[in-house]
Amino acid sequence: MLAFFDSLIILVQLVKLGLFFACAVFISLAIYQRLRHNRVSLFVALPALMTLLPVSFLLVAALVSDDIEYNPWISSSEKLVGVYQGNDQTLTLRADGTYSATGFTELKSGTWSNYDWNLYLSNSRLIEPRVITRNGILCIAPYYRDVDGPPGPLLEKQSDP
Repeated sequence: MLAFFDSLIILVQLVKLGLFFACAVFISLAIYQRLRHNRVSLFVALPALMTLLPVSFLLVAALVSDDIEYNPWISSSEKLVGVYQGNDQTLTLRADGTYSATGFTELKSGTWSNYDWNLYLSNSRLIEPRVITRNGILCIAPYYRDVDGPPGPLLEKQSDP
C-alpha cells in the first residue's frame, strides 16, 4: 500500500513538473513573438494563459501553506518550557518537570519529559503527544496519531514562564 502512495506522489510531482515546463514554453513563445513580430498570436497566448493559471495557483498554495516539521531538532528540554495554547486548551510545561493543563478532559497536572519530539505526560490518557514546529514556532500536537495524517489541533507556544 505504501508503494502505491509513493508512486502516486511521484506521478503528481511529474504532472507539476510538466505543467511548469509547458507554462515556460508557451510564455517563452509569447515573449519571442512579441519581441520578434511585435504581436502575439492567439494560438500562443491562449495556451500561455491556460498554463499560467494553474501554475500561479500552485505557487500561491505553496506560499500560504503551513510549513510543518514533524521531527524538529530539540537541543534540550529547556527549549520546551513554556505556555502552549490552542482553541480553549492551555498546557504549561515548567522547568522543574511539572505541567498543568486546562481545557482537557484527559489531562490536568503531573510531570513531563521528552525524548526527541515525543512528549511524555504522567497522569495523562493522551496516547502520544508530539512536539512539532509550524512555521518555525514550537507547537504540541496533543492528539497526534500518524505522520501520514494531519497533526490535529495544535497548541502553539505563547511564552516562557
